[in-house]
Amino acid sequence: MASTYLPKGSKVGFPFLIFGLLNNLLYVVILSAALDLVGAKISKGVVLLSNIVPSLSCKLLASILQAHRYSASKRVLACVFLSFFGMQWIAWSSSVSSRMLGVSLAAISSSFGEITFLQLSSRYESTALTCWSSGTGLAGLFGASFYLVFTTWFNFTVRTTLLISSFLPLFLIFNYFCILPKPEYQHISVPHQMPFDAIHQGGTSSSKNILSSIRVFFYLAKPFLLSHMLPLFLVYLSEYTINVGVAPTLLFPPEDSGLNSFRDFYPTYQTMYQLGVFISRSSIGWLKVPYVLELSVIQSGILGFTILQSLYYFIHSYHFLLLIIFVEGLIGGTVYVNVYHTLQNLGHIDSEMAISVVSPSDSTGIFIASLLSLVLEPSLCGYQVRHGRDWCNRI
Repeated sequence: MASTYLPKGSKVGFPFLIFGLLNNLLYVVILSAALDLVGAKISKGVVLLSNIVPSLSCKLLASILQAHRYSASKRVLACVFLSFFGMQWIAWSSSVSSRMLGVSLAAISSSFGEITFLQLSSRYESTALTCWSSGTGLAGLFGASFYLVFTTWFNFTVRTTLLISSFLPLFLIFNYFCILPKPEYQHISVPHQMPFDAIHQGGTSSSKNILSSIRVFFYLAKPFLLSHMLPLFLVYLSEYTINVGVAPTLLFPPEDSGLNSFRDFYPTYQTMYQLGVFISRSSIGWLKVPYVLELSVIQSGILGFTILQSLYYFIHSYHFLLLIIFVEGLIGGTVYVNVYHTLQNLGHIDSEMAISVVSPSDSTGIFIASLLSLVLEPSLCGYQVRHGRDWCNRI
């Protein structure tokens, strides 16, 4: 295996860094391309909605059907195929509705891959989760920068940029089969075995009935509602409402901001946000933050601030808004990595089930954010136009 030639401390960390980078990369590219995929007159919430509905459905089904019982290698191959095919579909589609089908396919790949690799990380030392989180943060930074550089600096077409990005997930196959070492813990797939003592006592462990699986899912979710699921839900609801529903309307005169056009604001905000996510998701190795619920409330406050800024334009400094977006990314990444870090302290089989149960929380927040953004962005833009700022119509 290629991992033989890596330094000892990197044999696990490096492959999971690559997993995080490649699994989340296309998701970020799609969000960064939202404006170009649907145009200025259609809310970017359409892209987010097309992304998050299949993503949330996938996570819920994976939790209910206990996807961790199935071979990780087959799941990885399925993710690679869906991501490649989805991006190719987007690139060659000419209508918005057809492009959104490709977005949905790529979203299923990303969400299913997230569950798979998070569960896989529980079979290794803690370095795996740390590097996975860092890789997902790096994906955000690299994906947003990738799209900004190729379309703005190199003047590549949107189609060419998407086609190039579609080949990147293929490296997941090499990374999984040739670099990743064997797990320290072998997952025991026993049909009758279920985690947590309460489930053993409940006597539902041997049932394969879907309704029983749903009852088990909600029973397992109870201990994690306030400590894990609510913070993830709130922080993702707030930040994705900002990124998709508010950020497209946070505009300034380009000549005063050092940018070429109004179109350049959105991908620049996305890049700054992803920089904050990368830094915070990489911090779990040396900084653990227990106050995830409090941070999610602060994120809600940032959402309120950006809405007021969009309405009343009381801050005239573009760079100050960049700082706010950067802090938003820091908070989002911190909540994500600390929530999943605490789940790693369970037994490795219990960890896989807990990750599966908690993971739909962020997608639920994003789903509601996409619905809000469908109304919020055009409402903010309309208010601006009525008060003499037609910048949002000049993108």
